[in-house]
Amino acid sequence: VAHILRDYIPAFASMLRERNNTAHMYDEGAARELVAHILRDYIPAFASMRGGIASRYGQRLAEL
Repeated sequence: VAHILRDYIPAFASMLRERNNTAHMYDEGAARELVAHILRDYIPAFASMRGGIASRYGQRLAEL
């Protein structure tokens, strides 16, 4: 699994950085920009990771 997750480290690092920088966000423009990042970058990264894990470990996951 580590080699699959390695491909997503930049996206997750960015996500954590933004989360830490926006924990107490009161700027509507910045909040809208964060939502745009989530929709454009983070959701697709999670979906891609899910697909990679499912293609590699789908049978094992189905057996759980």
